Amino acid sequence: MNLFKKKKAINCTRKIAAIIIGIVFCFSLIGCGENADKTAKSIQLETLKKVTVWYTNDKYTPYLEYVANQVNQANKLIEIKPQLMDSENYLENIYNNSIHGSDAPDVYIMSADQLEKANMMGLVLKNNTYASYYNEKNFSKAAIEAATFDNELYGYPMSFNIPFMVYNKDVAQKVSTFDELYQYSLNYKMDDKNANIKQIFDWDVSNMFINYCFSCDSIDIGSETGDDISSLSVNKEILKRAMEQYVKQKEQFGIVRGTNIIDDTSTKFAEGTMAYTITDVNHLKEIASSSVNYEIIKVPKLADGLETALMSENMDVFVSPYADDIEVAKAVAHCLSYDYADIMFEKSGLLCAKNSVSSNKNAKDRNTKDVIYQLFNNSKCQAQFMGQTYYYSRYEIMIHKVWDGEDITTAVDAFAADFVPQK
Repeated sequence: MNLFKKKKAINCTRKIAAIIIGIVFCFSLIGCGENADKTAKSIQLETLKKVTVWYTNDKYTPYLEYVANQVNQANKLIEIKPQLMDSENYLENIYNNSIHGSDAPDVYIMSADQLEKANMMGLVLKNNTYASYYNEKNFSKAAIEAATFDNELYGYPMSFNIPFMVYNKDVAQKVSTFDELYQYSLNYKMDDKNANIKQIFDWDVSNMFINYCFSCDSIDIGSETGDDISSLSVNKEILKRAMEQYVKQKEQFGIVRGTNIIDDTSTKFAEGTMAYTITDVNHLKEIASSSVNYEIIKVPKLADGLETALMSENMDVFVSPYADDIEVAKAVAHCLSYDYADIMFEKSGLLCAKNSVSSNKNAKDRNTKDVIYQLFNNSKCQAQFMGQTYYYSRYEIMIHKVWDGEDITTAVDAFAADFVPQK
């Protein structure tokens, strides 16, 4: 090969290599979330815009600070200012500060069950600029329903919480019913492998949210959409059967109400001293960071025909009509909910409402989160109409009475008597 041809071949090889490297680099940027900056970059501004974000859960702080930094790097004219607030009188403070023009939020994070109240107070704008992103391809049905009121999309789904059962795979086995779990506990034998286990099973039986699944879909509060106040009903026959099976666990596992809250049982499981427990997404980080070889499953059914039915709690981002710049505020809400959602668990230990965000994690982490998202997809959102907390609190009172020994028929009948459809 002459010198000219040799140089030409080398140059051609270098060009091909450069193209390959360029392609690899582009894909690596995509994998690292380079596209996440597109919303911030797309906003054309001439002057600096400061966007104040109110929130009440300190767990969000690292995530909000991360997003603020990323957005500012992508667009120097957008400055996000996260502000941790007291949860007491939260909406009232947003309203008063907005009316008087003093340190009011442009964007705020709030439980979706307060949506009607916020709407009645004139504190929410429709999510219309980015509405095409908020569908069941990107978010679960529960997340979309929670962000919607009276057929209008207002919220930008942020994070969620659902209960689930977790078990230590090294010392326990997967179960599908509580009877299976009880039979397993009867035959449980201590050995060197499970020497650290001090308790087979326990959970927080006082927690309404964790225990709502034991209503076994016998209660309707607000219909599937969660916003229909005229849709209130109780199937007393199913609920009574469910409560009969529910209270059986008291004697079978020796559980005393009020002894262990969910923080206690989750920590004991993470420490490897409990084989099974019922916990929730808010405690996943503690368990995932432990050395326990765990698996997540749906809360088992109480008996044949009594499948547990999950309710999800949803936290959404909302844009205030009093925002200094509405379009920039909407862009920030979208960034928090969608663009940077993949990093939320790493930063805050909370799972974002956006689907399929665990692709860059290891296989165990992917499988764990996939199970949780499947449960979330099949859950029902907590109702959002004003006054809905009354019905959930009545349920909590009922399960306490049943657990403490009150006649089940009496307790259920008293609970159901409150369910009179409103007009």
